[in-house]
Amino acid sequence: MLEETGWRPGPIKPLIYAEPANGITDSQHHVFRADGATYEGRRPRRTSRTGSSGSRWPTCGA
Repeated sequence: MLEETGWRPGPIKPLIYAEPANGITDSQHHVFRADGATYEGRRPRRTSRTGSSGSRWPTCGA
């Protein structure tokens, strides 16, 4: 797993688990701990979310 910042975490272990709104929602929060990290450089940014066409919305044939 390479983070957005360019750091790859070391071995990951579960730290805590909580259900902050038990009885209201089924939300589960998992927190993990990483033992160290190595910097591998920034990930390349995508220039566009739309791909090569540049069109954000699909076109219809009408």
